Amino acid sequence: MTDPETTVIDSKIDELTRQAAEDRRTKATADDKVTDTETRLAALRAAQREIDANQKTYEAAHPDLLRNQRSFEEFRRTEKTALEDLLNSVADEVRKGSAALDTKRHELRLAAEAKADELRTAEDVRDAAKIAVKEKTDLAGQYRKLAASVTARHTTLKSSRDEIEKIGNERQYALAYLLLIRDFTDRLNAEPEVIEPAGLQDRLLEALDDQGEAEAELVGKERAVADAKVAYTDAKAALDDHIKNGETRLRDQLGKTSLPEDHTPPSPPVSPPDEPQSQTPDGEEE
Repeated sequence: MTDPETTVIDSKIDELTRQAAEDRRTKATADDKVTDTETRLAALRAAQREIDANQKTYEAAHPDLLRNQRSFEEFRRTEKTALEDLLNSVADEVRKGSAALDTKRHELRLAAEAKADELRTAEDVRDAAKIAVKEKTDLAGQYRKLAASVTARHTTLKSSRDEIEKIGNERQYALAYLLLIRDFTDRLNAEPEVIEPAGLQDRLLEALDDQGEAEAELVGKERAVADAKVAYTDAKAALDDHIKNGETRLRDQLGKTSLPEDHTPPSPPVSPPDEPQSQTPDGEEE
């Protein structure tokens, strides 16, 4: 049921209230952008203060860093060739295991995201059901006190009628027509209706039944939220476990993998004999 004594001023207040809320949202968005810009600016200023020292330090370290990088790249190349020759077909199993690890992690992440989406949807549906319960409860309450409820609605209609007549007398016919087809019509057709006294009990029972059905539906929606929370928690736990322990399990598995029975590992290279050390004229080794 609409609020009593609504006037043009009240409508303007509602309009400005909505505009103020929109302005606050716009301001909050702008404030967020300012905060983000200031954070980026602070990071750049910090980098600016450190750039000279950073440049000199990196230039001094660059030859060693480059040499070490190339050494590691060469190690990977030679070690990969040697291990693939040693493992033979087992190397394929290792590659497949590594790929499966990444695939599984991707699947678990998608599953967790899907469950999070389902939880958000369930919460939205639950919130809509809460609104429906309140509306049905309010309407049932109005039918419990039908005379007072209809009287309150008629009070708002009288106020709206007086306003329309006043505006019409001022020859603001377009505005009067707008108020007539919008606010006045909405209040005129709003519940609770003016019904025959004999039908009051049936209408009240109907409203109470609607309230009960809405409440029962809300219970189901609350249960759906609880189930969705459990499903999301389980999916997130599976993802977290895989991130934390998946590679460890793969390493343990591969640590127990044997070489093919028909493959003989190559003999380790023979180290060259140590060169004799030269001696000084006094017979001491250099």
